[in-house]
Amino acid sequence: MENVTTKGFLGKVQYDSVRILPKCLDYPMSVSPADVTQVARLARLKIPEDALSDVTDRFSRILDMVDELQQVDTQGIEPMSNPHDMVQRLRADQVTEPDQRAALQSVSPAVEQGYFLVPRVID
Repeated sequence: MENVTTKGFLGKVQYDSVRILPKCLDYPMSVSPADVTQVARLARLKIPEDALSDVTDRFSRILDMVDELQQVDTQGIEPMSNPHDMVQRLRADQVTEPDQRAALQSVSPAVEQGYFLVPRVID
């Protein structure tokens, strides 16, 4: 087992987490058809027998790609939530439409204390 420390941001709060990883995760994982069948059962998915080898191969390739990404040295790189260095443009918070509640509720079949009443859908 080895300790792996990861850093991240949750909102504006920085956190550190330590995970204990077994040494076997340092090596590429092989996936068997039985593994895929078990994951499919847990996910409540039905994989036809004739597609099982193809799904197993695809799943193995995905895990190999994840393993390849794990090998990249990210020391000193700050985590980000979006790869694009952009700032969201916000409009001014101003009322642009007149209040039409009375006009809209006048044609409603049921209104009570300024709210639209709708039929109950869930008992």
